[in-house]
Amino acid sequence: MKKKAIEQIAFKRPRGNNDSVAHVETLSGERILMLDEWRDGKPFQRYVLTDKEFGHFVNNKWQMVRFGYHGQFGRISESSKKVVTQFCKGKVTRNWDCYIRNAEYMIDMARVERKRELREERLAQRCNSLYPLPIAWEQYLEEVALPDHHLYYTKKGRYAKVFCSACGEEYEICIKAKDTYEGMFETVHQSPEHRAKGMCQKCKAVGTYIAAGKEKHGSSEDKNIYLVQKTKDNAIVVRYFEAVKQYGNGQKDSIECTEVVRGFIKNGKLQKDYNKYDYWNCKNSWDDCNLYGLANIQMYNGIIHPASWNVLSEGQFKYIDVKKIINNAESKETAYIIANIAARPQIEMLQKMGFDWAVNRLSRWYSPGLCFDMNAKKAWDFFKVNKDRLPMLKQNEDYLEILQFERKRDIRLTEDEIQFLSIVPLDDVQIIMEYMSLQQCMNRTYKYAEVKPKKKLSFNERDALHRTIRLYRDYLNIRHSEGYDMTNSVYLHPRDLQGEHDKLVEERERKRNEEYLKQMEDKFKQIPKQYKKLKAHFEYSDGNLYIRPARTATEIIEEGRVQHHCVGGQNYLSKHDKGQSFILFLRYEKDKAKAYYTIEMKYNYEVMQFYAAHDKQPNKDEIWSWLQQYKKQMIAKKQKNTKTSNRRMAKVS
Repeated sequence: MKKKAIEQIAFKRPRGNNDSVAHVETLSGERILMLDEWRDGKPFQRYVLTDKEFGHFVNNKWQMVRFGYHGQFGRISESSKKVVTQFCKGKVTRNWDCYIRNAEYMIDMARVERKRELREERLAQRCNSLYPLPIAWEQYLEEVALPDHHLYYTKKGRYAKVFCSACGEEYEICIKAKDTYEGMFETVHQSPEHRAKGMCQKCKAVGTYIAAGKEKHGSSEDKNIYLVQKTKDNAIVVRYFEAVKQYGNGQKDSIECTEVVRGFIKNGKLQKDYNKYDYWNCKNSWDDCNLYGLANIQMYNGIIHPASWNVLSEGQFKYIDVKKIINNAESKETAYIIANIAARPQIEMLQKMGFDWAVNRLSRWYSPGLCFDMNAKKAWDFFKVNKDRLPMLKQNEDYLEILQFERKRDIRLTEDEIQFLSIVPLDDVQIIMEYMSLQQCMNRTYKYAEVKPKKKLSFNERDALHRTIRLYRDYLNIRHSEGYDMTNSVYLHPRDLQGEHDKLVEERERKRNEEYLKQMEDKFKQIPKQYKKLKAHFEYSDGNLYIRPARTATEIIEEGRVQHHCVGGQNYLSKHDKGQSFILFLRYEKDKAKAYYTIEMKYNYEVMQFYAAHDKQPNKDEIWSWLQQYKKQMIAKKQKNTKTSNRRMAKVS
C-alpha cells in the first residue's frame, strides 16, 4: 500500500448533511477505494481498501485494522454507497458495508493461503536439503543401538531345544550328562535360565535366554537415536529416530526405524519439522508444526550416532566441547541444546574459563537474560558481578544472586554476610533492608534464632535462620501495612519477635473481622428489623431444649465459626434477610449461650436441614422427633390464637 502517496491526497468533503464520502483514486495503476469521514467539521478518519490490503489513517497514523474499528461511519450518500459496491463488484444494497467486510475477508483468506504456500515451499526446501543416512546405518541399528537377541528354549529331560532369533535356526543341546559309555561322547552345555545370557551354537551370536512359555506373543525393545548432519545449504539438522526391534519365538528379529522429528539449525535459530500420520489419507507426511494436547510429538532421551560428533567438531563448534555439554545436560533435547550453543557465542568463552555450570544454564535455558547480560563484552559484566568476584563465583554458582546483589547495591560484602545471604532468602533480606542495614538484619536474625555465628552451621541452625528471617519479614510488613512508625527502634527491634508477631496478626484479624461484620450488617439490614416478629413466631422451650431465631447477621456468622460449618455464608444470610428461610438456634435450657444445633427452617415450620458442630448430627433421631413435635405444637398454638382473635372480633362487631 502506497501510504505516503495516499496521505498526500486531501480529504474529500461530503455534500449536504452527510458525514462520509467514498471515492476511488488511481495510484501507479492501482485502484484504491477511500472512505473519508468528517466529524465537527474536521477530517476524522480515512478508510483505505485495495485488492490486497486495507487499513485506517487516523490522527496522522496508520492502523491496519478492520472496517469499523474506530466506530461506524456517519451518514453516507447513495452515490457513495454505489461507489463502494461497484469497487467491491457487488449490487446496490442498503447494507453497503457488507461488501467492504467481504472484501476484507477475501484479502485475509488470500494472506493465509499465501502464508501456507510459503510454509510448504520452505518445508520442501528443508526436506530436499538433507543428505542420505550413513552407509552403515542398518548395521549400526543391529550391532550398536539394538544388539540384543533372544534365545527361546524349551527343556525336555536331558535336552533343551533352542531357537535363535538372530539366525532363525533351531538346535538341540544336552544339558545333563548320562552315566553310560555313549554319554561320555556327548557335549554337555550349561542349562539355560530365563533372562540369562547365552550364545547361539549356530551363528555364535550372544543373546538372552527366554523361556518359551513365558513369552508366547513375542516382545519388543525400543531405542531413541539422534543423528546430527550438515545440510546442502550448510545448515545443521538434528534428526530424531525411534527404532523398535521385534522378537518372537519361531521368527527372526526385525527392526523398524522411523524418523519422527527434524530440527534444522541455521543462524542460531531452530525450526522443527514433525512426521505426522494422516488418518484420512492413511499415509505419513512432514509438517512444520506440532500436534496439540496429548498427541503432542515429543523428543525423549536417546543415544547419539558417532558420526554426529564429526559435524559438531567443525565450524563454529570447533573450539567447543559439545559432547561434554550434551552429556552433562539434564535433558537430552539435543536439537535445542545445539541451537543454543550456535546462538550464544558466550558459551565458548565460559567453557574455556571453567564455568561449566554457566555453560549448562546457557545451553538449556530459554531466557538466560534474566540472570546474565547477553550483550556484555567482559565476563564480569556478563555475570553482573564485580571483577574480583569471578574466582569465588567459579567455585560456587550459588553465590551468583548474592554477588549480583552486591554490585547492584554498590556495597562490599564480608565473608560472614555472604554466608548469611547464602542461607536465608535474598528477597526477604532486601525487604528488611528497607528499614535497617544488612549488618543489623544479620545480627537480629542470629539473635532471634538463638544461633551463634560461625563458619559451619548445622542443618537445624540453618533451618532456624531461614524460618526466623521469614518471620521477621512478615512482622515488619504487618507493622508497615498497619501504619506504624517504621523509624521507631522499638517497633523495628522487638524483644520477643514471635510474641509481637502473634499480637500483630491477632490485631489485624480483629480489625478485618470487625470491618467484615459491619459490611454484612449494612448489607443485610432486614435481619434485626424482623427479629421481634420472628421471635414471637418461632421461640419455644419445653424446659429442656430452647429454640429461637437469629437476632443479627453477626450472630449467624459467629454461629458458623463456632460450629465450623457454612451457615455464616452469604447464601444463608441472604435467605434469612429476604424471608425465604430462617436460621434458628437450638440450645439447652440450662446453657443458652452454648451452641448445640443450627437449624434452617421455613416460615411454616418446615425443617430444611439441621446440623451440630462440624456438620455432624449427634442424637439425630431424638432431635428430629423433637422438631416434629415442635412443629405440631407451634401450628396448634397458631390455630388457637387465630380462633381466639376471631371470637374477639365477633364480640366487638
